[in-house]
Amino acid sequence: MKPKSKKVNKSEHSPVKKGEATRSRQRAFVTAYIANRFSVAAACRIVGIGRTIFYKWRKSSRFSQELADAKEERLDVAESCLHRNIQSGDTTAIIFFLKTQGRGRGYIEATPVRTGEIPPKRAVEILDQLISGIIDITTATLQFTKEGLPLPRSLEILLSKIPPPPEPPPELPPGISDEELEAGYQRKMAEIDKQKEDWVPERQAEVQAIKDELKGSADTWGPTPEETEGIKKERGK
Repeated sequence: MKPKSKKVNKSEHSPVKKGEATRSRQRAFVTAYIANRFSVAAACRIVGIGRTIFYKWRKSSRFSQELADAKEERLDVAESCLHRNIQSGDTTAIIFFLKTQGRGRGYIEATPVRTGEIPPKRAVEILDQLISGIIDITTATLQFTKEGLPLPRSLEILLSKIPPPPEPPPELPPGISDEELEAGYQRKMAEIDKQKEDWVPERQAEVQAIKDELKGSADTWGPTPEETEGIKKERGK
């Protein structure tokens, strides 16, 4: 008699549920991938898969597109930082941008001059202007880049010693006009005068009340007439 085969619950092995679990792990992988500086090894370790599974997932067009979108986001962040440095006057960032995006205007990377070769005449002219103080280091560097000339090592050293641009000063509150100052002064003086008008009469009334009280009680001070007569008789003895 053949043993009865175990009945398999098809709902437990539904391909739809398995696909949903895979998609959930793929989304978790992308999140870990971004959070760990785009490290595949770290993301695999967090999700609990090996590189073999990762390479298998990459064959999925949806997963590959999510990875591509994450990398594009990384480029967007880098470009934002580059433009922020350019706006703050970072010479290195300016040169890099012109070399990569300004080729149409003549900002191209030139072929380096080999050791022993005489530098171009234009390079000598730029260096003479820099030495004479006609131009500064930044202008000289930009001229070398625009002319397609290799940047001399001495100029690179000077550029590395340039301190970063200072932080912009904090925004000051808007100024107050003379009319506003005068109006504020007049309001404050009016408040002081009002306090005087309310306070001085009250204090004067209190002082007068004290005087009247003292004056009224002055008659009761000292001995009575009978006591005065008794004192005189005592002295006569």
